[in-house]
Amino acid sequence: MTDFETFLAEALPPLGLAPAALIRRNIRRRITRRMESQGVHDFRSYLSLLRGNPEEWEFLRPLLTVTISRFFRNRRVFETIASHVLSPLAAKGNPVCAWSAGCASGEEAFTLRILWEELPGKKPDLSIVATDIDEECLMRAGEGLYSKSSIREVPGEVADRYFRGEGGRYRLREDVVRSVTFRRHDLLRESPPGEFD
Repeated sequence: MTDFETFLAEALPPLGLAPAALIRRNIRRRITRRMESQGVHDFRSYLSLLRGNPEEWEFLRPLLTVTISRFFRNRRVFETIASHVLSPLAAKGNPVCAWSAGCASGEEAFTLRILWEELPGKKPDLSIVATDIDEECLMRAGEGLYSKSSIREVPGEVADRYFRGEGGRYRLREDVVRSVTFRRHDLLRESPPGEFD
């Protein structure tokens, strides 16, 4: 086992993560940058630093989570959600509450909102709570400003209705941004932040 593999085997379980779930090359690069910023040059020394400095765990955690997403990612999945979940919920006429767990920068949560808005006819209220452990991602989500690659799978006519260009990026409509509540939440250590449909 390499020093890096030993490091992962010891550092990940307290964070509720499994080494097999990580894209190791990217993770190694991120951790190495953090180590260098702390004046540490090997994984054993960084483990010692973590053991002696509990605050360092909070810097390590976001380096180990995936924060890349985009609107309408896995489009067929979202089409299925729209037709088999959202449409029947809307037809019932009762307010709906949804949770987007591990929301990264909000693309999934906002995609749900857009799908809801695109359903035909009168719809009850939909409230969406979107959570992630990474506060930096949550701040980006609250801005509603995205790169071209984030919206590349949004159908053209939908993109025209919900986004406007802004300095080489794309701004999501303000009413859509305001319609989602973002919160910090640790999936592995905290109960769900409410009851959801």
